[in-house]
Amino acid sequence: MSSMLPAQNGVQVVTMSSREIAILCDKEHRNVKRDIVSTCEQLGVDVLSFERIYHDQLNRPQTEFVLDKSLTLTIVSGYSVKLRHRIVTRLEELESQYQAPAKTLDSISRKDLALMLLESEEEKERLVLDKQEAQQEAERLNHVCNVVTRQFVAGQTAAAFCKTLNGVNTQEVQSWLASRGHLINEGKYGFRPSCQTRDKYFKESHSTFNNKMHYQAQLTQKGCKWLYKKYLKTELPMKAGWDGEFTHAVFEGSNVVAIREVA
Repeated sequence: MSSMLPAQNGVQVVTMSSREIAILCDKEHRNVKRDIVSTCEQLGVDVLSFERIYHDQLNRPQTEFVLDKSLTLTIVSGYSVKLRHRIVTRLEELESQYQAPAKTLDSISRKDLALMLLESEEEKERLVLDKQEAQQEAERLNHVCNVVTRQFVAGQTAAAFCKTLNGVNTQEVQSWLASRGHLINEGKYGFRPSCQTRDKYFKESHSTFNNKMHYQAQLTQKGCKWLYKKYLKTELPMKAGWDGEFTHAVFEGSNVVAIREVA
């Protein structure tokens, strides 16, 4: 739906059809055509000079308008910023395509063609290896997270759970979670889950003391795994003297075993 007007002073002119404008702006084509007619009338421009016939899916002849960059931007100037940005981005893509014409097969030597094929094959192999490594890493982290969540203790707060994680500043972790919208800080009355984490990562427990409601955000098993992933990504508040080692305590019977995790 985008094309080129004949060269002007040796420079190709990018065009955009009313159909493409309609698609990019999520508008009805007939409404875009109406805007074009109205704009051309106000500018004193012959709108018929931009008209072109195309055939729809039923092979029926229909009309559209093919506009240059200047008129395209004039048409969409009354649209929202987001829609204007889509149009500008698309025009820039078209200009870059036409300003850097692709090589034809006739202009590529056999050596260049062979190198291109080799590079293509190497890129495919690299993508396959990257995918395999990413899958292996995801499986490894998922296994470690499952080991940790098997030690899940019902009723644990985030601070209590983080006491098993080396280096986490447990006095700051709940305030940190609140600062990012995961918990709601009720001051001296405790913390409670926000709407985005309630019943997913935390459940709310509350009690009344001296006629005041006190809250506690308790981790769910899914929340335990979620919080541990944040630990491995170094997203939790850490102690100033942390040694940089990712270890966590796993309880095996009456013994406590420290498991080291590679960052």
